[in-house]
Amino acid sequence: ITNQGIDSNLVQEAINNINQLPELRIDFENQDIPNQSMLLGPINQLMETFVYLVTETCYWQPKTHLTEKIFKPIVLRMPFVLLGPAHSLEYLRSYGFKTFSEFWDESYDSVADPGLRVQAVVDILERIAGMSHAEQTSMRRDMKNIIDYNFDHLFQTLRPIVVDEFVTNLSAALREHSVAYSAADLGQLYRAMVN
Repeated sequence: ITNQGIDSNLVQEAINNINQLPELRIDFENQDIPNQSMLLGPINQLMETFVYLVTETCYWQPKTHLTEKIFKPIVLRMPFVLLGPAHSLEYLRSYGFKTFSEFWDESYDSVADPGLRVQAVVDILERIAGMSHAEQTSMRRDMKNIIDYNFDHLFQTLRPIVVDEFVTNLSAALREHSVAYSAADLGQLYRAMVN
């Protein structure tokens, strides 16, 4: 990244790396696939894939920021590789989710250089593509506990964590701006949002 913005050479390098993976790409030829990130589709094609490559909104920026995109493979009960800013997996794990470090090298998450980070992800995808169907099936079976845990965590235990973070941040913002509030009211807000 330069002071003027994103280095066009890094962008082209990333595109070249991704284009080396034709066997991993889904062909949506002659299909109208709307570019709306909130959609969870096309389901049939997604369910035919082994791993979900999550391409987060932020990638080049040096910050951690997760969107709805990371939750799509969790809802679909799929393993995922997260292509986002450095430390995105670490940030996801801070919310109690599990990732797939026992199945592939997730050290890419700590790589600061965006070009090297995308190359590390390409290496993971190439390794998966080189596996036999039997090897992928066995790996998928071994991932079931993580996949099920993440699904359950999203729908059963994440809400109080996120609501607590929201109420804590709201309280801090109100104090910072000298806005009078009742701790009891925030407690009531928390209870209402958790239930």
